[in-house]
Amino acid sequence: MIVDCGECTVRGDACSDCVVSVLLGVPGMPAASAGGPRDTPFATRRMRLEQDEQEAMAVLAESGLVPRLRLVGREIPSPQETGHDRPAAGPEHAAG
Repeated sequence: MIVDCGECTVRGDACSDCVVSVLLGVPGMPAASAGGPRDTPFATRRMRLEQDEQEAMAVLAESGLVPRLRLVGREIPSPQETGHDRPAAGPEHAAG
């Protein structure tokens, strides 16, 4: 799964209650880690979450230790809508 905060349709409204804000800081704020990129104040975050990482985050959220992922992405058109033989997004979920 690809989490791209710049593509999230509820960005801003749901950021304070999203696990991405716990892991990386609220999108639009500079990175907090010493070795992390110091982008412009309105930079977005993008991260890849593997299945085991997604499961670990779900356990933490169910325990109340971190908020759930509040990711709401744009709908990806079907192959019939795009005129292509395969899905436009491939195996990854781009959202954010």
